[in-house]
Amino acid sequence: MVNVSYVYPNVSGITQRGGLLERWKLAENLGCTYIGVPADFIKNKTEIEKTDLDLGCFLNEPAITVLYKKDYKIPQELKYILHTEPSITRNNGYGISYQAPLKWYNREWLEKFVCMVISISKFLGIPVTVIEIHPGNKRNSFEDIIMSITFLLDRYDEKFKIEPLILL
Repeated sequence: MVNVSYVYPNVSGITQRGGLLERWKLAENLGCTYIGVPADFIKNKTEIEKTDLDLGCFLNEPAITVLYKKDYKIPQELKYILHTEPSITRNNGYGISYQAPLKWYNREWLEKFVCMVISISKFLGIPVTVIEIHPGNKRNSFEDIIMSITFLLDRYDEKFKIEPLILL
């Protein structure tokens, strides 16, 4: 028998970053096992104004507290997937477009990325089950991506004592 799991996606009818419980209630009603939670960089005019960060910036802890909702009494069975930066072209609402580069080959960039992912999980109050990452462009070699995944898993395990599944 095949075991099928469904993910409640990040849909426009709910707060774009928000919290876990709103998504989980909707997911449970539909029989979904997971909820998708965005974990991309600053992506639009509203987020720029709320955080005072530029389009395509990593989220820092103050930005996370503004963009996400802190929920309490999270059910143990709640499982979420962080959908990280897909590196698509974004617009700041004033005519400036930007595509955040994914730099798996750059140690400083990687450390900021991992710090952001860990900070989001800390704020949400439970460790992530799955982290979805994107490979970026040809500057990122397979070796760069594998080394980055290993670094991410090691740092996440140090903080939360678990290793989430990584989807590429």
